[in-house]
Amino acid sequence: PACVGTDIEINFVNPNNDNIVIVDDGGASAVVNGTTADDRLFTFDSAGSYTIQVQYQSANCESTIVDIPVVVEDFADPGLMCGTSTLNSVEFVWTEVPGATYTVNVITIPGAALQAQTPGAFTVTGLSQGDAVEISLTVTTGNSCPDITVGPIECIASDCPVYNVVIGSMDPMTLCL
Repeated sequence: PACVGTDIEINFVNPNNDNIVIVDDGGASAVVNGTTADDRLFTFDSAGSYTIQVQYQSANCESTIVDIPVVVEDFADPGLMCGTSTLNSVEFVWTEVPGATYTVNVITIPGAALQAQTPGAFTVTGLSQGDAVEISLTVTTGNSCPDITVGPIECIASDCPVYNVVIGSMDPMTLCL
């Protein structure tokens, strides 16, 4: 399998230097020549199963059409954000995907605070009002997509509603209103 947005290189065995014709690109968003005349790079914008069809052509004949199955996987950003906050605790939350593993990387945490990770959440207790905790999250995707690290994000122990605001491609901001 390959990951969405990455190049899938297909190397064709072509001992007679025939012309390689892409009969059907399977819905690829891009098809370009590879590093040699017998390589092609295919890129897909969404996950799924695709079939690429190729044919060898020479001056005198054409081969039968060959089907090449391709599986493309995706992995979405888990959406790390501040969850519930109290005067003495903070919670970070994210959306988990089956098969992936999630490792919390603590960047800043006050001395004696207790911490616990559960599926989709990381909670720190034993804080004082106004204490800040900062983490990032490393996700081992469990598929062909590369592992990712999201964050860092900071949550503050306070007894007020937390609003997460995302503006375009900027990092999420946390506002306490």
